[in-house]
Amino acid sequence: ISTVALVRGHRLAKRQLQLQEQQARLAALQHKALTEDQGNRRRADLRAVFEKRERGYKFVLRNAGAAPARNVRLVGPNGEQEPEPLISSEARSLFPVNELRPGEEVRAIAAIHLGTVLPAPLIFTWDDDSGANQQREIKVQIEG
Repeated sequence: ISTVALVRGHRLAKRQLQLQEQQARLAALQHKALTEDQGNRRRADLRAVFEKRERGYKFVLRNAGAAPARNVRLVGPNGEQEPEPLISSEARSLFPVNELRPGEEVRAIAAIHLGTVLPAPLIFTWDDDSGANQQREIKVQIEG
């Protein structure tokens, strides 16, 4: 009887150790998620698409993040200030965007033609609450 009790006690202790290890992993995962969530609240998340309209296309830049993006700048893949397929005058009048608040978007006319490289690689640089000169290359595609 004492041997059976000893074996059962050992199994129970082993299960409790496994449970404690799983709880420690879960706590670490929750801490990591909370830290990332707090960091994401300080970041802008820029998204861009070309929207098909009845007559032509519109370039749409949207802030899907939780923080405003300030001083949003655009360059093409080779450093050009007015990259294709944006119309030069539209790009000059739109960029730099002073502030793009969460959920806000800006639009410009796009000139997409048979020779347009799609998805169009565009590089956006902006400042937000997490720091200056955040940068992302977005391969902009046609939507809708």
